[in-house]
Amino acid sequence: MDNDLEFAGALEVELRHQGLEHIVVEQSGPAALARIVPSKNEFDCVFCASRLSEMPGGEFVSIVRAINLAGGPTIIMTVSAVDRGTILAALETGADDYITKPLDRIELWARLTSIRKLMAAFKRAEQAEIALGSIVVPQGAYRH
Repeated sequence: MDNDLEFAGALEVELRHQGLEHIVVEQSGPAALARIVPSKNEFDCVFCASRLSEMPGGEFVSIVRAINLAGGPTIIMTVSAVDRGTILAALETGADDYITKPLDRIELWARLTSIRKLMAAFKRAEQAEIALGSIVVPQGAYRH
């Protein structure tokens, strides 16, 4: 989600180049929320600009986090410059990571690689049995 159409277009192209197929681009917080809220965790990752015209990025992140108390998508905030204050604010509102504008292909690749590894680890953990002494809880019998 970004109101900078040039950046959003470049990000979409690079995400496709990285092998992602299901990409949805929205230009405003309310439009993105309308897609994310009813989706029941359909989205693995959301890119959100720190500054939006209709809704600050931090407010968007806070709403997504409040709705998805059991985790929800990974949120990566896009920031215009390497401004430590903006980056810190993004992370404090609930963003998981950040990338800077202009788009750096290597930085994006590194972030996506980390996300893929974490998602694979979470998936393995969800499919595992939990054993506590003589009590075994089979996969799918618990919620996090």
